[in-house]
Amino acid sequence: MTRLAPLVLALLAAACTRNNAEVFEDLANDARTDSRPDLDRVMTASDAAPLLAGPDALTLPMERGRFPTVYGSVNGVSMPLILDTGTSITVLSGPAARAARIYMPDRPPIGVTSPGYDTPHRLGAFESLSFGDFRFGPSATSVAARERQFAYGILGLKFAIVGSSVLSHFAVTFDYGRREVRLKRHGGEANSSVLLTEVLVNGRPMRLLVDSGANRIVLEPRVAAQLGLVTDEEATAMLGKADRESRAAGHRVTLDSVTFAGKTLEKIPGLVLHTFEDKPGAPAGLLGLGAFGKSVWTLDYAEPRLRLDFADGGE
Repeated sequence: MTRLAPLVLALLAAACTRNNAEVFEDLANDARTDSRPDLDRVMTASDAAPLLAGPDALTLPMERGRFPTVYGSVNGVSMPLILDTGTSITVLSGPAARAARIYMPDRPPIGVTSPGYDTPHRLGAFESLSFGDFRFGPSATSVAARERQFAYGILGLKFAIVGSSVLSHFAVTFDYGRREVRLKRHGGEANSSVLLTEVLVNGRPMRLLVDSGANRIVLEPRVAAQLGLVTDEEATAMLGKADRESRAAGHRVTLDSVTFAGKTLEKIPGLVLHTFEDKPGAPAGLLGLGAFGKSVWTLDYAEPRLRLDFADGGE
C-alpha cells in the first residue's frame, strides 16, 4: 500500500485537473452564431462591473470552505461565488462558463500569472452577476485553459471567483469569527485595481497584495531568502513557473511575527512561492487574510484603506 500511495496521489491530481478546450470551442460556436458587439467592448475594458441595483448595505453568510464564499448567480445560473480581493476580474470554472453560456469569441489566449504557475486564460464576458440583493451588469471574465479544483470542491463543480471589478463598489468586511461578509456601498468610483498594504513580517517592512483568496501569507522566494526562511539555492529553484497549479513548487514556513494595525501576531502560517515579477518595486507577496484566525478585515476601496480588528477587541 505504501508503494502505491504516490501513484494514487498522482492519478488523483491528474483527475482533478480539467482541460477546458471543449468548453472554449462550445462557447466560440455560440459567439459565431450570435455576435455581441456590446459584450466585445466590455471584454477589452478594465472598468468595474456596473452595479445596477442593491441596498446601501448587506450582510451575507460565508459558506463552508477555505475561502470567503457566498451563493449567487452568473447569467442567472446559481453557483458559489468566491470573493477574492487578490484578483481583478471575475474568473469562472469551465463547467460554470458552459452552464452560464458565457460570451467567449474564439480569440488568442492571454497569459495569466498565478502563485507558482502561469496558465493561458480565455477572455469572455458575462451579462449579469448577482448575490444577495446586488445585481451587476456586463463585465469581463476569464476561464483558465487548465484548472485544478482541489481548493474549491469536487471535480466538475460550477463556481466563480469574484474579484475587485465587483468588490470595489463596497467597503467589504470579512468576519472570519462570525463567518459572514458585510458589504457597504461607498458611493465612490469603482475599478478593477487590487489593493496593496504595508506590513511588518519578522520585523521587516514589506508591501503585500491584500488577498482574501489566500489562507497564508505568501512571500516571494528572494524575500524569503533575505529573511532566512529558505536558502539562496532554494529561492533560485523556486523562481521558475510551472505550467499548472499541481506542479507549482512552494515551501511552507512559519513566520515568527506579523505586525499590522499596531498589533503583532506570532507564529503565522506562510508559504514561499513565486508570484510576481522578480524586479525592484514588485510586491513582496500576498497578505492572505485567512491566515489570522477569527479576525475581522475591512477593505474600503474608496479610501483605499484596510483595517484589521481582532477577536479580543484589539485593533
